[in-house]
Amino acid sequence: MPKTSTRPAGWLPTLMLVLGSASPLLAQVLERPPIGYRTPTVVRAGPTLLKVAALVPTRLDLSWTGVTGAWTYRITRSSSADPTQFAFEVPGDLNAAGDAFYFDNLPSRSGGVTFTYTINAVFVEADASKTLSAPSPTMNAKALIPTPPPRFKSRIGMSKLMGRLQVTFDWGKVDGAWGYELFQVTRLGVIPLPMLTTKVRGTSYTVDNVVPGQGGTVCAITVWEEFLKDDSSRSCELVLTPAR
Repeated sequence: MPKTSTRPAGWLPTLMLVLGSASPLLAQVLERPPIGYRTPTVVRAGPTLLKVAALVPTRLDLSWTGVTGAWTYRITRSSSADPTQFAFEVPGDLNAAGDAFYFDNLPSRSGGVTFTYTINAVFVEADASKTLSAPSPTMNAKALIPTPPPRFKSRIGMSKLMGRLQVTFDWGKVDGAWGYELFQVTRLGVIPLPMLTTKVRGTSYTVDNVVPGQGGTVCAITVWEEFLKDDSSRSCELVLTPAR
């Protein structure tokens, strides 16, 4: 009686890895592809020369040698804080050097965490199905720790509005910063300052029309690009304006 195969449907014992038009073929056993992709008839060579650079906090910059004919690229990321693999597709945009690249905006509170990456080229076949190339070499990099605004202080003065005060916040410059974000943490029993969360390009900000007795804790974080920030490194100042 013949034995029943225990191999999953669609399993191929070997697949041929194409290393280049003039290169020999190499037999390679592949695992079942991720959901949404089918097993290719021929496995194409994957991206090479993957580089991961930490140039600003909360972001890692990836670049690699592109693969001819790739529709998109599938990036797989894990970290020392979370070993779960997170995968996503990105376009194959090219930088000035002709390499494919992607700026990976990291989750909040990623400073000091090591991230690991691999990349597959994604191909769309004639039947509209998607297949993956062989993976790139694995690379990793440690995310920079955000720098909070230094010397964050407040000063209270008189407003031009009758009977009102103004509170001015000053701080030092952080090299490479796009700007800074200020926000308020209310205190129990204290009427908060009349301010909303706001982004500032300079190193000073004034809250006007403050009623005597208002106050709160005001914090500032560094913004590296307009929407690139991490509130885990902050500078804060308690402000309690004098009552009448």
